[in-house]
Amino acid sequence: MPKQSTLIAKIDDLNREAYKLRYTETKRSLLLSEETNHLATAIDYKEGLARSLMITVVCQFRMGNHETALMKAEEAIQIHSMNQDAENKVNVQSLMGNIYFAQCNFQQALNSFSNCADYYRQIGAGCNQAISYTQLGAVYHRLGDYENALDYHFKSLKISKELHSRHTEASSLHNIAAIYSELRDNDNAIRFFIESSKIFRELGDTAFEANNYNSIALIFNTSGNHAKGLEYAFKSLKLHESAGNKDGMSAALGSIGECYDDQGNLVDALAYFSKSEETAEQIGSKWRQAESLKKIGSIYLKQNKIRYALDHLQKALVIAEEIESKRLIYETHEILAYICQEMDDFKQAFSHHEQFHGIKESLFNEKSDHRIRMLQIRFETEQKENENRLYRLKIEQQRNELAEFAQTIARQNTLVQTLKKELDHFNKDSTQTPENAQKQISALLDAKKISFQNWTAFQKQFDSVFPDFNRRLVDQYPSITSQKIKICMLIKLKLTSRKIAGALYISQRCVDWHRYQIRKKLQLSPEKDLYLYLSKY
Repeated sequence: MPKQSTLIAKIDDLNREAYKLRYTETKRSLLLSEETNHLATAIDYKEGLARSLMITVVCQFRMGNHETALMKAEEAIQIHSMNQDAENKVNVQSLMGNIYFAQCNFQQALNSFSNCADYYRQIGAGCNQAISYTQLGAVYHRLGDYENALDYHFKSLKISKELHSRHTEASSLHNIAAIYSELRDNDNAIRFFIESSKIFRELGDTAFEANNYNSIALIFNTSGNHAKGLEYAFKSLKLHESAGNKDGMSAALGSIGECYDDQGNLVDALAYFSKSEETAEQIGSKWRQAESLKKIGSIYLKQNKIRYALDHLQKALVIAEEIESKRLIYETHEILAYICQEMDDFKQAFSHHEQFHGIKESLFNEKSDHRIRMLQIRFETEQKENENRLYRLKIEQQRNELAEFAQTIARQNTLVQTLKKELDHFNKDSTQTPENAQKQISALLDAKKISFQNWTAFQKQFDSVFPDFNRRLVDQYPSITSQKIKICMLIKLKLTSRKIAGALYISQRCVDWHRYQIRKKLQLSPEKDLYLYLSKY
């Protein structure tokens, strides 16, 4: 029998492999985690067992086995509690929140994610805090509370950008785009989806790429390009099928049905909506099930099969009210109002119409629209401020590097001056040999050559940091000399007259005279600061 240390190493390796595959090859990841579970149990390796259980939770959840996933999560929490591992205990609670969300147990999901967000904020785990905000945003989105949803997603996006947490950043961008898509703000939706897709491609994350394909499919469809919508929806379905992600499959099937519906192909639309509803029911995704039932009811209405339409719409309404999805509720009431009116049941038609308007008004009033716009403006303003701050820091760093470069040139010029003095002394000393004279001249020429090369490199680096400085100065003051331009460059770097003199191999008095001439040319009054003036260029 292998030594325990060997088995522990094997368990850790299997857990790492299973963790890497949890989204891309979910079934294989589950098999590996189950093998790890068995090995860890045999040697009572609690840490390895808890890790394998967490991976099992993710896999079972993605495969639609929600009750099994919850049971495994409870086992993992017990182990983490015994080990007094508070952080991993909260990580499992976050996974449980995802399961509650999929089951449309939104209150339980909100409680889980809020507790996680509070804990991560307290311990300074910014990346996990951003994930919790994304999860909270998803719950509010599903409840139809777009204002709170966007607020949390923008908070998540801000944190993930600051911490360079690329996956969470991409998820936040995707979720924001999905909300804008529902609000029919296609310009913003496409902008955020494109940003999200770019990051997911860079990360090689096919699972989330599949979600993006599905969202892009709906954008194309609502803009009238149904063929392109179908293309992306089938791409999404294929990726979700290969990963065994039934929730994703149900979403993609629904999108395919929607594209066929908008094309006027009611037969295929009904078939795909039915498949979506069946898959959603299998995994207990009530929101997706209610959405599909509503769509099926709409198809039957178009086919003039009123009884079938009423049956499916009423089922959809019951589920929508159970999970408190305001958007689904008002959309279903709207269709039911139309059917009752066509059946001359005006009392019921009025009741449905009243509820439709009341709920929709609570979601889409002018005040709410304004707050949503302000959320975006606030995020974009903060993002711009951060970008400007980073730019200023970068310029300041480059300015300091250039100043140091100028000091290097000054030290080189000091060497040239020293060699020149020695050569002058040598010429007066008749005892020195011609060979020594040649060495001194060579050293002086080499030092001057290095000094010239250094200035050329400095000029090139300066132009890369301040590309328009020289051009703008010459454009405004065509007669300005090259020496004065050099002095202006060094003043822009906040160098003193003494340091400028060293860098240009001239006297400090000469620098002061040039400063006076520059101020005269620029027509600056004595109280004006030359450095501040040149900072504008």
